[in-house]
Amino acid sequence: VSALEKQYPSLSSSSGLTPEAIVVLAGNAAKSDGLRPRSEMNEASWRRLWRGIQLYHELNGRVPVVFSGEDPVPSHESVVGNSLALELARQSGITGERFLVDQTPGNTYTSALEVKKILDRRFPSSVRHKIILVTSAWHMPRSVGVFRKLGMDVTSEPCDYRSGPGGLSISMLMPSYEALVTSSLAIREWLGIVFYRLNGYL
Repeated sequence: VSALEKQYPSLSSSSGLTPEAIVVLAGNAAKSDGLRPRSEMNEASWRRLWRGIQLYHELNGRVPVVFSGEDPVPSHESVVGNSLALELARQSGITGERFLVDQTPGNTYTSALEVKKILDRRFPSSVRHKIILVTSAWHMPRSVGVFRKLGMDVTSEPCDYRSGPGGLSISMLMPSYEALVTSSLAIREWLGIVFYRLNGYL
């Protein structure tokens, strides 16, 4: 997983950047059912969203946020726009057209297509849209490749790192649930990159 995560380093500074949007890619969410009284974003979604909100405030609210690929929550939940992301954004002081939510189902590629449509409408004279892309560090190589393939200039801002500290220790030789999850995630992402290359998405 570290081979994925170190390809795109975090911003050294957000000052001086003039993007059209901060694009945050949604992860998964668990819908309310059974013992779960309300819908919940998974860990990756929360971390990505929180970094996008931080970045919005670091840029003094000059750049709108586009949260793409979110599953809407059930209509019986009292959530603004059936969106957990929109609910948190408003609680964080981001309102109106400064926070846009795309709830088109799909994957990284379809999210990139929908983001491009949104930016085409908002900035019709722009030849190449400039964005700051926020997603998990392990998901960044595939995401950057897709957005650039569709003609967007991307500044990466990774978060949700999963690789551990460098070096070896005895404890690292012991099996653990966290290591299994991280290994599964890394294998899935590498396979996703291969699939995207074969289909011409990268």
